[in-house]
Amino acid sequence: MCCETESSLNVLYKDVSVQVNVNTYLDQREFSIADIINNDYRIKFCTGISNVTYLQFATSNRNYTFCVRKRILLTLMKIKLGLSFRFLAVLFNISESASRIYFKDTCKVMSVYMKVFLKFPAKDKILQNMPKCFDNYKKCRVILDCTEIPVQKRGCLKCKIRTYSHYKKDHNVKVLIGVSPSGMLTYLSKAYGGRASDKSIFNKEGIIDLLIPGADAIMVDKGFLIEDECKKHFIQLIRPPFLGKSRKQFSKQEAEETASIARARIHVERLIQKLKLFAVLRNRLPWSLLPCIDDVLIIIGALVNLSKPILGNDKF
Repeated sequence: MCCETESSLNVLYKDVSVQVNVNTYLDQREFSIADIINNDYRIKFCTGISNVTYLQFATSNRNYTFCVRKRILLTLMKIKLGLSFRFLAVLFNISESASRIYFKDTCKVMSVYMKVFLKFPAKDKILQNMPKCFDNYKKCRVILDCTEIPVQKRGCLKCKIRTYSHYKKDHNVKVLIGVSPSGMLTYLSKAYGGRASDKSIFNKEGIIDLLIPGADAIMVDKGFLIEDECKKHFIQLIRPPFLGKSRKQFSKQEAEETASIARARIHVERLIQKLKLFAVLRNRLPWSLLPCIDDVLIIIGALVNLSKPILGNDKF
């Protein structure tokens, strides 16, 4: 028994000798989530930024108690990963209320600076970057579509009415998206209640005033009923043909036209898919985030434009 006890004690002493005093280590160095997100892969996964250099540039020469780098990381991790404010508070060692304040304040500032990456390009720039699938649509200046973001249902009757979409059978907000033929996001409207139609958003935004009468065209899907507005402003409307109630199938020419427009119009669908990679747009949006959704959309749109292009060089 004595030999066994002595042997056990020797093993215990060896174990103790290799243990790390965790409390002593933590006292020496404060842990920060910002220290872990330090390469391109991690920064893209957590925030949507394609290169860690962008973050380093944006946060250089800044000195705050809760530094700009951490504010931006907190904001982008909320947008990209959809983390709760409570969990972000734990990660960044701040209170939950502080994480909410930092997020909303940082969104306002970031949207101002990042709006420069969402420009409606001049006509000559569009023509210089026209892909092959638009050979028959040289006049096309922008491809338009609307996308919906699901929101939490409110007890307020007025809020329910404004956000309910009969088409989607759900409560959401709707955004008008404009994409250039080359696949860049060139127009992003503010968010509207899900009840608003595509046509009403189009008219309220006034995007048609950015086009050149007689020289430009808009490409849309069948449900975008803006032919009267386009005729009034002498803008060509490129839209797939309607089958109508009297016919059961398209003619050969109409079928070819439908396929041709679909190949060109897929750019806007692919771009919307890239936008929805950000969890804040993919998940049901909390009502508390609605006041800053326009700023969030600008940030996401800018990050998408700064990421890998939708079209490769072989498409031009």
